[in-house]
Amino acid sequence: MATGTTTPEERTAASQRPSTRARLDWFALVPYLILIVLAVAVVSLNPKLFSLQVLETKLNNGLPLMFATAAQAVVILTGGIDLSIGGVLSLGAAIAATQMGVTWQSIALCTFLILLVGYLRAKGGTP
Repeated sequence: MATGTTTPEERTAASQRPSTRARLDWFALVPYLILIVLAVAVVSLNPKLFSLQVLETKLNNGLPLMFATAAQAVVILTGGIDLSIGGVLSLGAAIAATQMGVTWQSIALCTFLILLVGYLRAKGGTP
């Protein structure tokens, strides 16, 4: 066989192999494009949206939800399911709202009580 020639069987086998080049899925980019268009529209209506003060306020308001999401993700990723996270967060917020003062003792007491509620719930007890 001469060098550089291929048989029809070799050409067929080569055409059936998956391509090694990465393909760009244009449909997967649609949510990102929509997000960019909406962000541009919102910023054009309110230019102060991306100021440091507004971003800090948004992050501070969303931080408890981020913590709850991370906690629920850990529970799900370890193979369990726990639907009581909402109740534990609500009970913790109620304890903090009614008992927490400006002294470090009240903050420490509330932190201890909230952690105790979480521990009892994790062990299967009812707080």
